[in-house]
Formats: sequence, C-alpha cells, structure tokens
Amino acid sequence: MKIFVIILLLILSQIPLNAQEEIEHTNILFVLDASFSMRKSWETKSKWTIAKETLIDVADSLKARLKDNVSFGIRAYGHQSMPVKNDCLDSELILPIGNNDIETIKNTLMAISPKGITPLAYSLEETKADFTNTKGKNILILITDGAESCEGDPCYIMKILMNNNVILKPFIIGLNIPIESLQAYECIGGEVYNQVSQKDFKKNLQKSIDRALTFTTLQVNLLDSKGNAKQTNKAMFFYTKKENKLKYTFYHKLNNGIADTLYLEPSKYKIEVQTIPKVTSEYFSLNAAKHNIVNIIAPTGILRIKTIDENNKETLPANKSAKYLIKKQDETHYLHQEYITSKQEYLIGKYSIDILTLPIIQKDIIIKDYEVTEITIPASGSLNISTKMPIYGAIFIKTESGLKNIYSLKPKTTQAHIVLNHGKYELVFRYSKDKKMIKTKTYKFVIEANKNTKISL
Repeated sequence: MKIFVIILLLILSQIPLNAQEEIEHTNILFVLDASFSMRKSWETKSKWTIAKETLIDVADSLKARLKDNVSFGIRAYGHQSMPVKNDCLDSELILPIGNNDIETIKNTLMAISPKGITPLAYSLEETKADFTNTKGKNILILITDGAESCEGDPCYIMKILMNNNVILKPFIIGLNIPIESLQAYECIGGEVYNQVSQKDFKKNLQKSIDRALTFTTLQVNLLDSKGNAKQTNKAMFFYTKKENKLKYTFYHKLNNGIADTLYLEPSKYKIEVQTIPKVTSEYFSLNAAKHNIVNIIAPTGILRIKTIDENNKETLPANKSAKYLIKKQDETHYLHQEYITSKQEYLIGKYSIDILTLPIIQKDIIIKDYEVTEITIPASGSLNISTKMPIYGAIFIKTESGLKNIYSLKPKTTQAHIVLNHGKYELVFRYSKDKKMIKTKTYKFVIEANKNTKISL
C-alpha cells in the first residue's frame, strides 16, 4: 500500500559529554521521493508539487531564521529511470550540503521530475556519505509517498546506521490513512502524524524541524556488569538540578540493540533508574549542539521461588497470595515485597529475604548478572480447626531449640483455616468456659505438603 510520510532523522556523532563543544550550525539534507507515484494528485495539486513547494517554503523560513547557520542539501531517488527498468540504484545527491540559497534549491528541484520506483533502503544507506564533511547538527528529512520498492530492508539499514554512530528519531506524517498502514516503519519508532490536508502537512513538517532544532538528543545506556549496554525495560526518572523536580519519565527501550534516542530540553539532569534498588546517576549537562550519551551501570538478575513437594517435585504453593520481603544484607529496611509466585528482577548483589509463609522462611541470596537465582521452599499444607465450644489458643512449631509460637488464634475461636509449612506442630488451647489455667490442653499434629489436616475439639 502506498503511503505519504515524512521521517525526520537526526544523524549525530557519538561524543562523550565532557568532550563536547558548543556548535550551532545545522545541516539539513532533504531525501526526496521522485518515484512515479508522486505524480498522483492530493487535494488541488500533485504530491510532487506539494512536496516541492513545502520543501522550498520550509527551507526559506529556516534560512530567514538561521541565516548562515544553516546549510541545505538534496538527495533524490526514483527520478532517473522508468519503472520498467526496476532501477534499485536510482538515487543521487543532486545538491550537496552547503550554503545553498533558495533559488539554488528551486532550480535544482525544477530540473527533475517523478519517474521510477522507490529504492528507499539504498537511498538511506547512501545518506551516510552525504554528511561526511559536515560539522554541527545534522538533520535528515525523508519525503516519500510509498514503502520500499526493491528488496532493501529500511529497518536493516537503520540498524547499520545506528551501529555506525548514526542516531535517529523519526517523525512520521501520513496522508489521511489508517494508522496500521504505517506499520512498515515501526522498526524505526518515533511520533506519528496522520494528515488530512496540505496545511497540516506543512505545519507538522515545520513543527518536527523546530523540535529537532530546539531540543537535544540523549542516549541512555544501561550497562551490565561487563559494560555492555544490554539492560532495558526500566523506568527512568529525570530530575532537573535547578528546581530538583521530576521533569521527564521514560521507560527504557532498545531498538535493534541500541538504546532509543530521547529528545530533551537542554539542561542539567540526574537520572533515577528504577531498578530494585534504584540506581541514580550524577548530575550531567546536556549539550544542545551534540548527541549526548550517558552510561549507567545497572546490572540485574532474576529471583524465583520454587515450591517443592515431599518428592522434590515442583508444585504450586497452597497459598498463592503469600509474599516475601527483600532487603540488602546488613540493612534494616526492606526494598520490595512480591508474591512468591512471581519472577522479579533485582540489582545484582547480596540480599536477605523473608518469605511470609507460616512460619516465616528466611534466606540469604546472591543475585548475579542475567542469571536466575532460585530459592526452593517446601510446599505448604493446610490446617482446619473446628470446636464445639470457643477456645483461646496458639500454634507452635517444633524446632531443635524447642517450641516456637507462630500463630495466635482469634479470641473465642470456633473455626479456623490456616496454611502452614511442612513440619511438626502443637496447638496449645483453653476452652473459654474454663476459668483455670490448669485446664490448658495440647494437641500435637503434623502438616504435610499439599494435604489438609483436620482438628476437631
């Protein structure tokens, strides 16, 4: 299906924060679809005419604002060969990036007309060379009315560009089409506009460029213990230093193995990565003239609690709502609570956990990078107490050091259902009608995994 989209990409060098210098010059390369389908009409004019006029108007406006601080270039594709030739190399830098005025841009565009197919991936790949000798902020604007015509894979090309220090953030503008028609560009990510008029088309193109000029880019790499940027899917809170307020919230994402590029207002920030426990960066300054990279060490592993029966086979816990509490070893405050049936990621390190079964099970564990740490606990059983007369009572577990109180019944209990770990227990009770302590009684019982024990008094 043919679509009309504009993709705005930032192509910026990856330079460490402390090595950046203020550079205000901006280079804009228009990559223009000149395939045969651009002859089709849209409202009052052809797509080709609208694309040319919009490009010229936007360039003229930017030249008036930025003067000599902006340079333009044009790469066209699909303009040299007829469709029957199926020319998948039909892409040409028709105007190298430089201090080109509006008349030069007009004359360059007048010299070509829509003719062939859409070698989109090949054209994107060629743009890397177009920025070879440029300095400053580089912006690429792709104007096209269709998807790839050749066997090239734009998503694969994007991955190659990213691996070669090319950072991209698209703005996709569709022409009054169902949003699912833009799925071919999901691998690129970004913001989608679906336009219904020429006016909206021009407005959002200008809006996309303004945002690229005003905001700066940031790539946050979440590193594992070996320094590889493979960690992802963590919430990140950005705090400004001046106001010490939460400015942005993002959920970290990798695109083709590369951290998604963020657009932020230039300022001084710190980042809280919401691992458990959280990791906080030092304050850093974003430089508006460069692509910024921040590396944060945040290696995690997974904790899993496995319940086994008397035959050492895994089984479901009797109390699926049971939770555990976890804290760093030698610390008093808990970091997190979680259901024992859930897998949960934690920052690597040494922890102590309290599994809130009856009785509580305490374990010391070590979470390792990318590994699953398993804790094995015995399956629980259940106890049903029923009495003809109300009782006061408590349940004790038999340990090597003696009896340990783990549960007190409600006053004047007549019915109780309790989930208990495997083990030997004693119920110590007194009927509420009995007024003397000498009437206290003891009932011994055993709880077995996945079995129900009944006590009738």
